[in-house]
Amino acid sequence: MRSNTLEDTAHEYEGATQYGSLKQSVAKEVKTFLINFQQKLNAVDESALLSKLEASEEAMRQQASATLLKVQQVVGLRPL
Repeated sequence: MRSNTLEDTAHEYEGATQYGSLKQSVAKEVKTFLINFQQKLNAVDESALLSKLEASEEAMRQQASATLLKVQQVVGLRPL
C-alpha cells in the first residue's frame, strides 16, 4: 500500500464488500509510520532545539522592536 498512489489503492479495494483487508493495510502503514516517527522524535537533541528557538525568538524580538519604533515615529508617538 505504501508505494501505491491514492488511485491505485482505491482501485485495489474497489468493489470490495468488506473492509477487513483495507483496515489491516491501513493499520500496518500507521504502525510503520508511528515507529519511524517515534525513532526520529527520540533522536531530536532537545537542548539544540531550545537553543535554536531562543536565538530565533531574540531575532524576531529585535525585528519587531525596530518595526514598532518606525510605526510609532510615523504616527507621531515618538520623535523622529
